[in-house]
Amino acid sequence: MDIIIKQLEIQKQIQVTQSYVDKEDNKYTFLAFDKDRQFSIRAFCLASDQNSDISDDKLKSAKQFAQNLRECNHQSILKYIEEFQIDKYYLVVMERFEINLIDWQYQNRLKKKINRNQFLKIALDLFKALEYLHSKNLLLQNLTLKNIYLDQDQNVKICDFNISQEIIPSIATQEFFASKTYNLEFYLPPELYDSSKNQSAKQSKIFQEKEGDIWSAGMCLYALTGVTLLFIKRLTKGTGFFLFQEKLDKDISQFLMNIFWQNPKLRPSISDLIDSIQQLQHIQIEQIQEEEDFNPEFIDIYNKGRDLYSNEQFQESIDLLKTALNIEPLHHSLLTLIGSLYFEIKSYEECNEYFLKAIQIHPQNSFAYKCLGHSFLNLKKLDEAVNNIQKSIEINPEYSHAHNVLGVCYERMLLEDKAEQQYKIAHNLHPQQSLPSCNLGYLYVRKQNFQESESWLKKSMNINPNNYDSVIELSFLYYNQSKYEEALVYCKKALEIDPLQEEPIQNIGRIYIHLEQYDEAINSLKKAIQINEKMEYMYFTLAYAYLQKFKYYQGIYCLKKQIKLDSIDIESFGMLGDQYIQQKKYEKVIKYKKYYKKDEMMFLDQINEAKSQI
Repeated sequence: MDIIIKQLEIQKQIQVTQSYVDKEDNKYTFLAFDKDRQFSIRAFCLASDQNSDISDDKLKSAKQFAQNLRECNHQSILKYIEEFQIDKYYLVVMERFEINLIDWQYQNRLKKKINRNQFLKIALDLFKALEYLHSKNLLLQNLTLKNIYLDQDQNVKICDFNISQEIIPSIATQEFFASKTYNLEFYLPPELYDSSKNQSAKQSKIFQEKEGDIWSAGMCLYALTGVTLLFIKRLTKGTGFFLFQEKLDKDISQFLMNIFWQNPKLRPSISDLIDSIQQLQHIQIEQIQEEEDFNPEFIDIYNKGRDLYSNEQFQESIDLLKTALNIEPLHHSLLTLIGSLYFEIKSYEECNEYFLKAIQIHPQNSFAYKCLGHSFLNLKKLDEAVNNIQKSIEINPEYSHAHNVLGVCYERMLLEDKAEQQYKIAHNLHPQQSLPSCNLGYLYVRKQNFQESESWLKKSMNINPNNYDSVIELSFLYYNQSKYEEALVYCKKALEIDPLQEEPIQNIGRIYIHLEQYDEAINSLKKAIQINEKMEYMYFTLAYAYLQKFKYYQGIYCLKKQIKLDSIDIESFGMLGDQYIQQKKYEKVIKYKKYYKKDEMMFLDQINEAKSQI
């Protein structure tokens, strides 16, 4: 970066006053001026290092960026001025902005509330820009807080967009979940999330869709409230419940929550979002813009600790944040944060200690009560868990995650009607989250109410198409009702989500046996064995399929493999004995008696029959 800044000064008499790293060793943004004007510059490095040649692809990409700006005319898009190349850098000059949203967030970090009007204006500008881009068939590219800008009048300005690009979801997933607070480049929409075990299921290239932009733009706004990157990742995976931030008015939080549907087909349209923002702008809520008066050293430690938390460096974060307690020992948010960190590393006793301290200082801390209850649940202290979660709900009756955790507690206490009630409340409060409906599906299975179970599991799957648990449970539900065709459909859907899961491959083989499609059964069971040959009854089931095809050698081989894995498997011994008797190999029936460790009548009958034949 220093090289190009120096070259700008020498060759163009341009002075850089502020620099931003968009992507290390690849892309930078500058605030600069010359003798006549002030402006911003996006600089693209065209080579991987100083000794490399210029990449044609990188040059093409930089020129495309400039062309996109030239062809756009919108108040929230940085205006194109000119472009030029210096050595191995391509530079695009644009209208000036003042700060990016990371700077804006930092300036407002001490305020108890985010300014309502400012936040809504940022949201409106952003979605109007998005509406314009979509009208030109352009999509956002790697939008985060660092490349959303504000001009001197607090108007939003963006410049990172292009035509729809091809994405490999597996790679995008790995990059997003490996990202840290300091190198985050994009917010991954859930439809691109690869939820397979090793994140390698979605290897085929697909094009970006407009619905993904709605998620990404919404996530930028949510990140502006101070939510951690770790939580954003969980929300993307579908394992996190939307958390209302104290800094944001409740109605705005409700607006944000409605954006985050895992299923892109359920997300609101941009025009609906713009209408909602404009309606919110007409609601006048008095805000007292108080600033919390804290030692600057405390603020610095607190923010660094939160970043470590976001980066999943839990113990390092605990160690650092404890030093902040020496400065502000009664800061309830700090105590709550340390409690959350101990919860992450499953140190529940320490976790409870810090949550209780936080509650003593701030008795209306609904989040701390919920976490305390969740901790007691994990310690299997169900009465204490219920007591604390109920207190959380008394403080905040609309806390959906608290209702869901309370439902889990009741279910473990075998209070199924109470569990059902809590899951339904959680679902109604947070319909974008699939876990309550999935929990209801499981609960109704145990209550033998298969119709309700089917309904709720399908709701869960519709909310989150990546929810493997809902899909595989639906397949079990149909299988146990002998609805094999339906079971097969959902087993295959489960494999689309995660091709390396053992259960659906195994179940597909069994389903094909019930459907008397033995060749398909054999192929599926062989795949299952390749993944894990120790899966229960795998070789036995495969042997059965071979024998139905009159492939006796393969069938006997599989039975022997099954017996080797499980030397007391009565069914495998019995089937093997039957095969030897049918082939009149009576000595082998007797030979296998010594391997059998139980005195079962079925096998003894086979032995006696063999002896009589000899």
